[in-house]
Amino acid sequence: MRDYRNLAAVVLALTLMQIAVGVLSVTVPLTLEAAGHGALMIGAVAAFYGLGFMAGAWGAPRLIGQVGHIRAYAAFAAFGAVFSLLLFWRVDPVIWALVRFGIGASVASLFAAGESWIADAAPSHQRGGLLSAYMVTARIGVILGPFLIAGVPPGGAGAFMVAGALFALCLAPLALTRSAQPPLPSIEPLNVIEMMKIAPAALIGSLAAGAVNSAVLNLAPIYAAPMMPDSPTVAAATFAAALMGGALVV
Repeated sequence: MRDYRNLAAVVLALTLMQIAVGVLSVTVPLTLEAAGHGALMIGAVAAFYGLGFMAGAWGAPRLIGQVGHIRAYAAFAAFGAVFSLLLFWRVDPVIWALVRFGIGASVASLFAAGESWIADAAPSHQRGGLLSAYMVTARIGVILGPFLIAGVPPGGAGAFMVAGALFALCLAPLALTRSAQPPLPSIEPLNVIEMMKIAPAALIGSLAAGAVNSAVLNLAPIYAAPMMPDSPTVAAATFAAALMGGALVV
């Protein structure tokens, strides 16, 4: 029973992080649009988030192998909170692109630390079911995130404060868990060329899916928002509908 409670702590931590991601996914494009920036600039800022995510996914295993899961998770949760609050400092696409790069790297690193912990701690005969339950829970978190700031005017401090608080709060479940962290992982280099030879369809399909998902989730809010006076609520509903549709298909 204790093992399941510890796994639940990891899932809760990642779900809180996903709620923060959902908040920023709607707040960032709406704020940029309200400041007079077009879809091209909004898409460029979103692209830097994706680049940061790639960098985090590439570098996180090495850091986890050096300092352990808990320390790595704590560090990147702190980075996520700081970067989220920095967005309110100035609405500047160049600054925001760099900050969103940092947020993307932090989020990918949090995923690497948390999901590898779940995979290691889950019993082998239940690992698939537990990972599926985690994925559903985390997806619900992303869907609910934008509704936390529904009604908040784009560009206001409230949305960025909520995102920063959630990144900080996602530290608590792991900091309070009684279980030992998983063994430090061994680092094996990722050979993309070798992956392309082994599973070209999977790699190309992943790239295509990422391009489509990123465009839809980052730009849909600014096209849906003008339909109704309460733009944050409409943007949140549109964002949630896209994610729910994906969850149902999966």
